[in-house]
Amino acid sequence: MQGLVYWTWVSASTLGLVTRQAVFHWDLSSAPTEPTFMFALSERLRNTELVSYITDAGFKWLAVTGLF
Repeated sequence: MQGLVYWTWVSASTLGLVTRQAVFHWDLSSAPTEPTFMFALSERLRNTELVSYITDAGFKWLAVTGLF
């Protein structure tokens, strides 16, 4: 994974990682693991300043916020 631009804890044991291309979740409770691909960023979001990434508790919805 290259180009990490934003990260945040999305649960007690999972990091949310945002690159210029995609969003990943990395569950650190069951090491060793690799980050899991969640979704690709739209072309429009790739060219913004990313300021947040949030999810619901069950990871059913995921949202990236960027400033133009």
